[in-house]
Parts: sequence; C-alpha cells; structure tokens
Amino acid sequence: METAENIAKSCNLIQSDFQVLQCSETNKDDLQNILVKHRKYHDYFLEKEIRTALIIEGESLGNSLLENSII
Repeated sequence: METAENIAKSCNLIQSDFQVLQCSETNKDDLQNILVKHRKYHDYFLEKEIRTALIIEGESLGNSLLENSII
C-alpha cells in the first residue's frame, strides 16, 4: 500500500494536502464496514473542502467489484 501511495504522489495523483484513506480488508463484512466508514469520512472532508484519495489494495478492489451491493 505504501508503494501505491508513493507512486501516486510521485505522479501528482495524490498531493501533500490530500487526506489519504486506505482499504486492505479482504473479508466481506470488514470490507463493507471500512468502505462505509471511508464514505462518511469522504463526505465530512468534502464538506470541509479537504481533498481526499482512496487507495484500495488489489484483493480488496476485486472483492468490492464482485460484490456490487457491498455499500
């Protein structure tokens, strides 16, 4: 995950003022819980005009795409 974040920063996809949210859960329930939690954070940061980035580990991304009703 750190490598992905560093690559994104070096490509200016993530800038120093971004609030970075990470997701590496693979269990369906844990994944759903963290995505709901991150959604609430995102909404809060959006209201405060704080830019955010979400980094999802490969297996978590695959699982979230397979479960179209996860959030």
